[in-house]
Amino acid sequence: MTKTVEFQRTCPHKNGTIEVTTWDENYSKEINPSSGHKGRNIFMGRECPDCGKFFPRRSGPPHEICYNCGGNMKEESRHEYNREQIIVTKCDKCNHTYEIREKDLNNKMP
Repeated sequence: MTKTVEFQRTCPHKNGTIEVTTWDENYSKEINPSSGHKGRNIFMGRECPDCGKFFPRRSGPPHEICYNCGGNMKEESRHEYNREQIIVTKCDKCNHTYEIREKDLNNKMP
């Protein structure tokens, strides 16, 4: 085991962790392309500033895992847009919202 791995394993992370984000120019939380909400920083996980250990965001699509904080997304409402049923999900921690077409949800898109 390397010294870094050993240090990360024994580090108490007493100074907490810092949020790690990355810019995703294709991320859009809304179906409406004219909303102006395309591109944003995506939450990737947290990192200990002392040892550098990275704790990744749980994997899953943005309508299930919040890409703003890593919380759980729950269905909040439904509406129609361009004759399609839109499902709006909302994070139970930070209130971030995400829209997905019902047909995409039924097709199990990532």
